[in-house]
Amino acid sequence: GVFKNYFFIVVFLAMIGCQVMIMYVGGRAFSIQRITGRDWGISIGIGLLSLPFGVLIRLFPDWLFEKIARVVGKPVVLVYRPLHRWSGKMGRKIKGLRRKSTESEKVEEVAEEESRIEEERMRGDVEKGRA
Repeated sequence: GVFKNYFFIVVFLAMIGCQVMIMYVGGRAFSIQRITGRDWGISIGIGLLSLPFGVLIRLFPDWLFEKIARVVGKPVVLVYRPLHRWSGKMGRKIKGLRRKSTESEKVEEVAEEESRIEEERMRGDVEKGRA
């Protein structure tokens, strides 16, 4: 059914046409260098390898993926959350430097209150085992 959808075909052809135009006309603007036949072959080969990989992913049961994602994702979450909190605090401090002093104090109070609430929520999540 994909090739019966004329809108898809038009968008697909326009996308290919624009990419070809960028390669042949916009070389300097996009900092593109021409590639050899060998490079084309490598690019197409890598693209074709993604097709069987996509089929394998779709055959993978969702429940098993969920269990693996919980185990593998936990270290990522443990690293990401502190970085997220730290970058948020730094962003608020930087924004505070650009405001007037009285406005900065109000913003800082609100930010500290939000941080305290977030930390309490996180402690509750960790205690319940949701980290």
